[in-house]
Amino acid sequence: MAVRTGFVGTGGIAQGHLSRVQANPEAELVSVCDVVEEKARAAASKYGGNPYNDFREMMEKVDLDAVYVCLPPHVHGDVEIMAAERGISLFIEKPLASDPETPEKIAKAVSKAGVVSSVGYNWRYSDATDRALEIMKDRPLGLVVGYWMGGLPGVAWWRVKAQSGGQHNEQTTHIFDMARCLGGEVKRVYASAGLQVMDDVEGLDVEDASAVNLKFHNGAPGVILSTCMLSQGYRVMVSVFSRDLALEHTQGSLRVSTPEVEKVFKSKVDPYALEDEIFIEAVSKGDPSRIRSPYEDALKTHRVTMAATRSIETGKPVDL
Repeated sequence: MAVRTGFVGTGGIAQGHLSRVQANPEAELVSVCDVVEEKARAAASKYGGNPYNDFREMMEKVDLDAVYVCLPPHVHGDVEIMAAERGISLFIEKPLASDPETPEKIAKAVSKAGVVSSVGYNWRYSDATDRALEIMKDRPLGLVVGYWMGGLPGVAWWRVKAQSGGQHNEQTTHIFDMARCLGGEVKRVYASAGLQVMDDVEGLDVEDASAVNLKFHNGAPGVILSTCMLSQGYRVMVSVFSRDLALEHTQGSLRVSTPEVEKVFKSKVDPYALEDEIFIEAVSKGDPSRIRSPYEDALKTHRVTMAATRSIETGKPVDL
């Protein structure tokens, strides 16, 4: 029986998920919801399902097995909790929220209901990540260096820190998540940031530069750098170092450097497609074992980015 699936949010990130769910024979797209009624109708017309502009009405009227939550960070919370309480499995686009408290409440609701959950940390599904994990499995972590160096997204909410949580929370969260995935859990965070050169952009209160120092549980240091001042783009990657080993991971590729050899492995997997396929399969079979970023794990990444926010605000290190 096909997984009856609904969507809350039909913006840019939702479009890719909508097309893949529509094409998946194991799924049936039955409803789409957006607060802008015209967008809900347009998505329903293109992908199928009935349109709604109130997620509460959608969940009350439609029998759903799963729902995709593709919303700006500051409006997460009520959707996930209502879905969990109704026994509806959840795929949630990152980041989990723009504040530290909301995801903790969602996590409790998800755990209590026992529903399948998956968070859109798509780098986890890259075969470049698989290869990096295989290489690192018997090596001690020495150092992690991560970057998200690019331009300023056009959506208005991204530029307001109370809504996006800042660049380190909304974009660089992928790099923080990969640092955890490849390096292990983080023990301490110490961060600094500022609105350095883009203070002439109307409505922008997000820092345009940040540096977040990490200390991992094994004692290894890390640093993750972010900027949105480069309209030409520059670098999005995470590098991991051990003795005589350097790995540079860009989601779509992995560069491996040792004294003997340097190789570049190109990914052959579409991680976006794989995360959707695995989520639908998990709901269908009631077996979440193949999901690589369930909510409880994604929450650990969110705690790191929120610790960075707190450190930026206080000027002090934050222990996790």
